[in-house]
Amino acid sequence: MTKIVNKSEGDNLISQKQSADDSPNLRVFDVKKTTFENQIVDNTLILKKGQFLGDVLNVLPCGIIDKKVTGIGATSLALQSLRNSIVVVPTKYLAASKAKKHGAYYVGSKTKDSGESTKQTLDEYLKSKKKYKKLVVVADSLPKVIQLLAPMDFENYFLMLDEIDMYQSKNNYRPHLEDCIDYYFKFRHRCMISATIREFTDPRLKREPRILFKPARNEVNEIMIYESKAPIKLLSVLAGKLLSSDKKIVVAHNSIDGALQMISLFSESIKCHCKILCSDRSSGKCTDGKRDYFGELEDGELPARVNFITSTYFTGIDIEDEVDLILVTDIQKTQTLLSTEKMRQIIGRFRMKKPKTYLICNFKERNSPPSPEFEELNGDAQTMTSILESLDGSDFLKQVKTQIQNLIMESYHPIRIDINDMPRIAHLKLDYLQMKRVIERLYSAPVEMSKGMLDQGFKLIWKRNSMDFVPANSTKLNSTECDHSKMYGQKLQLFLSELKRTSRIPLKADKLVFPEWIEATNLLSKYVNDIDEICQLIESIFSYRYYKRKLKSLEVSLKFATLEPNHNLRINILNSLIVGISYTRGEILDKLLCNSVSYLLPSIGCKVPADERSAIACLNLLVNAKRTKKDGENCYEIISYDLLDLKSLKIRSTSGGRFGLQFGQIAIASRIK
Repeated sequence: MTKIVNKSEGDNLISQKQSADDSPNLRVFDVKKTTFENQIVDNTLILKKGQFLGDVLNVLPCGIIDKKVTGIGATSLALQSLRNSIVVVPTKYLAASKAKKHGAYYVGSKTKDSGESTKQTLDEYLKSKKKYKKLVVVADSLPKVIQLLAPMDFENYFLMLDEIDMYQSKNNYRPHLEDCIDYYFKFRHRCMISATIREFTDPRLKREPRILFKPARNEVNEIMIYESKAPIKLLSVLAGKLLSSDKKIVVAHNSIDGALQMISLFSESIKCHCKILCSDRSSGKCTDGKRDYFGELEDGELPARVNFITSTYFTGIDIEDEVDLILVTDIQKTQTLLSTEKMRQIIGRFRMKKPKTYLICNFKERNSPPSPEFEELNGDAQTMTSILESLDGSDFLKQVKTQIQNLIMESYHPIRIDINDMPRIAHLKLDYLQMKRVIERLYSAPVEMSKGMLDQGFKLIWKRNSMDFVPANSTKLNSTECDHSKMYGQKLQLFLSELKRTSRIPLKADKLVFPEWIEATNLLSKYVNDIDEICQLIESIFSYRYYKRKLKSLEVSLKFATLEPNHNLRINILNSLIVGISYTRGEILDKLLCNSVSYLLPSIGCKVPADERSAIACLNLLVNAKRTKKDGENCYEIISYDLLDLKSLKIRSTSGGRFGLQFGQIAIASRIK
């Protein structure tokens, strides 16, 4: 239940449940009397449609605030309320844009709209006669502010850590973000806030009051999902279709290289209308050598018809244009994977009208060894911090402590050095590892994706494979898809021509070169000497719809074909499957399952067949066979052992599988054509 305490005429103080905390100020809503009809139950404030926090509250409450939806004016309230405020955000772009919008003092390095704040100018601002100081601070610059605050300022200033989920998700490469949590507890009046609050492992944060801002009606985000083996290529097809409307297009893909690959698939008439919105630090990467694609928001307006945004623009900014939104993820580029919470955040950037949203994604079954459990990591971290804390005293112990400390910090263990130079558990790193595990599960199968998105309130429309990229030899393409497939084929031919001319792989930095071509070339060159034969194989691989499957199968065939003549697997296959003889499916399965063959098949990347169907698939990777009939039963006749018809194979020297050399050499010599 809630308790109403008269504060002053026109205001009411709504008290929450008491908890074991040092400050009663951490447990109140300061509500405007004119909006007291809003429903408040314990720590939950329900907002009416179209209502902003400034319409309801005089100031933000203290604690961990889950605001559920974006665009309800939390930052505006913090920077307009009648008290001194410090708003800390994780990125320079967000800090500069929020400071400019609200006329606050910006603390951070130089940006397009804001100069770099110096210690002198910051000190002058803090000591100025301005009644209420309002600072927007980049997280890395918070220590600069802390050093200049007087002891009483920690009582008089309100500290807000904005977009707190980003402190967790970015902690893998910005570990000092956790210093902000240490500074957070120095302030008596404080809050941290996000529309996508995750659980915290830090026990200090578990004791903080939890506040919920809840809309009267939950909005449902409809999203159309395309599962694709080649998400980057599919994007060019989908974008081509959407360009027929008057809306701008926003592509959320956290990879500048990926954005440039997508742009390279567009026609010249579309390329000139593309921009990549990323951090200033990465702006120099946004070029294909001919055009500079770097762009920025101008007062909420997108700079181009087709706009690619990276993680800098996923949270905290307002986009005023009406758009079609395409989320593109690729399991091969883990930095592009989006959690369901992050998808909701991106959709919430658009203030004019909720965008029609598409998700292009692919999946990969989790077959890597599981990462250590949270309890194990947390236990190790507690043990290591205890050891480090005990190594104080003599100079020798301090030297040992420094060496151990550096060793631990270089490892993957969640240990950090806090603002008091003490070893502590890196709880935000533990939060990140837990989040990473959730994302891995999300992209392990379509059913996991559906479950995760439904839990977040999405309405799903699956369009699996219906618009997948199909290479140029397909007869099922519409005109737009044919144009992109033809362009892809032309670029492949240019790549192969350059490969033949120089016998060297074109640079990956060349934006006309797709990474899968380089991967295939490097792989084939391990087994094949002749550059013409390599080019022939590459062309056959990428004329196939599922080229990764084709490449994997070809690798098995090449590994077998390049075995030494005296290798045990080669001897036993050629002794078991004789040229000119036909075998039933059952006979082929039996021959491949015999111990002398089955235990060596995995050494060339071939799965041991489990049934007759998989046995035929295995057979076709090893020898040249054709389907025939014998006594009315389907059989397979062995035609030759030269499956690939290549003249420049590199016979590999292998250390294993040489048993039975004397027994098999004569038989093999008589059978190899």
